Amino acid sequence: MRYFWHIHHDTLLGWSDNIQERADFIKAEKPMHEVETRLRLLRPVQGAIPPRLVKARAVYERAVAEYERAVDVYEKARAVYEKARAVYDRVYNDCLPQIEALHAVECPDCPWNGKTIFEES
Repeated sequence: MRYFWHIHHDTLLGWSDNIQERADFIKAEKPMHEVETRLRLLRPVQGAIPPRLVKARAVYERAVAEYERAVDVYEKARAVYEKARAVYDRVYNDCLPQIEALHAVECPDCPWNGKTIFEES
């Protein structure tokens, strides 16, 4: 991990594990009139970075890693949820005649019309 000047046009200082990847991206994706300036100014920092900033970056990177793990867990849980909901909805619809028959017996005065308990206006 190294620090570089002008990795992005709107940030003075940044860091990278693979600066060549960034340079290749600039060549491929940035407007032609910006490429020379971006590549000329993209250079490694030679001096000492303030230790507080180095520590803050380390904390940030740990937080990013934790966030990415949480996103993975969420996406897996969401997939399980969606499958379970689809099964429930399918079974509910399959059982709807029985549910409606039971409802008719237990709630004889109910205004349920198949969609709402309120009259549609």
